[in-house]
Amino acid sequence: MANKKDLISKIEKQILGNDEEIHSCDLDHTPILMSNKHTSQCVETFNHDSATVFFYVNDVETSQTEVLYKDLPKRVLEEILTLLQERQ
Repeated sequence: MANKKDLISKIEKQILGNDEEIHSCDLDHTPILMSNKHTSQCVETFNHDSATVFFYVNDVETSQTEVLYKDLPKRVLEEILTLLQERQ
């Protein structure tokens, strides 16, 4: 199993071939950072060194923030990499 640094390097290589960011709507699904009964945090946009996390309350977007890949959990990085690899 790859460590976070290796995962991040592979994600960055996948994104380098694109002129712009990659949106999860262009992929099979959206990685979920956190979810409970009324709120969720979805990783929806992938940039070279960070991802945009959108916050939802009762399925309504309330805010968004940039999160460096190094600050995301390994399971989310693995999911992002798999989605990007499947995209090709």
